[in-house]
Amino acid sequence: MNEGKTRFDPPIWDHQRHVLRALRIAIEACVPKLGLRTGSRVVDLGCGDRPYVSLFEGQGATYVGCDIDGDPDVRIVPGEPIPLPDGHADVVASFQVLEHVWDVDAYLKEAKRLLAPDGRLLLSTHGTWLYHPHPTNFHRWTRPSLVRTIESA
Repeated sequence: MNEGKTRFDPPIWDHQRHVLRALRIAIEACVPKLGLRTGSRVVDLGCGDRPYVSLFEGQGATYVGCDIDGDPDVRIVPGEPIPLPDGHADVVASFQVLEHVWDVDAYLKEAKRLLAPDGRLLLSTHGTWLYHPHPTNFHRWTRPSLVRTIESA
């Protein structure tokens, strides 16, 4: 079973099952509220194995997965702009990535650059996780601190 499928629908024995299922349910609840339609563009920053691609494509959107490794549609090179035009995305998605990013301000500014003027950011990160080293963890947020971090970027 590939990692994307495992993250989307974790097996019963996965120690992260409860958290991953809750995350998927939350994302499933948010996606219909984004107003996506055929031709909408979703850019997923830190897509990994694309566990949520079907949720966006199911709304008719075009999905672009971006990551620093693996087999993304677009390769992210730290310190360089993502090779997509300004305002390219109706939605920038980023799930469980921000805590792994050293330069959060640059990451969020790049997300903003990619968003169309009326675009939306759909982001999740965690405040605590017992063991989550992949590849490293740099940050923990409370809701108020995350909102302020995003707004300041």
